[in-house]
Amino acid sequence: MSDRPPGSPLDQYLATGSLASAPTLDFTPYTFPQAEKKLDINRIPGLIKNRVFIGGDYDLMPILRFIKSIVAREKLTPILPFDFGIPREDTAGESHRLLQACPRAIFEATINAGHLLEIGAIAFSPFISTFVIYMAKDSGKAIPHSSTGLLMTWAKPPPKGYVTLEELNSLVTTFLKTPV
Repeated sequence: MSDRPPGSPLDQYLATGSLASAPTLDFTPYTFPQAEKKLDINRIPGLIKNRVFIGGDYDLMPILRFIKSIVAREKLTPILPFDFGIPREDTAGESHRLLQACPRAIFEATINAGHLLEIGAIAFSPFISTFVIYMAKDSGKAIPHSSTGLLMTWAKPPPKGYVTLEELNSLVTTFLKTPV
């Protein structure tokens, strides 16, 4: 038995060979010019009040870039450490410095990585509004085994699962529109 709801786009494609009536994501991503060089870590862009830190495992870069495009669409400044010229040996310290320069932070926590240290470091900070999200396999939205139960106690508000990109878009947009 499939975890997909009946009538899913995949079912439609398998039955007809076409996705003509499949729902579409009503979202126009912001396109970023391909930078030839990394941003200068000593020149963090944007006004402090408009910066939004984006953390997560870089193996999920397409999702992190999707979140970045949502932040930019909302006229805020996305701060993704990967976009900065940070020497590998300085990644943890410099990422934390970027995080401290932002009043908001979004963490994609599906896969355990260094961002868990960042979440722990700011868990009780009254100065950074934090939002933790993770991919879920179904509407039950159980936190994946690849993440840690510590997230459930560290993150305030509790982490939110998403099943579709449309749901991710909605969750992130709602967080960004909530006053800091």
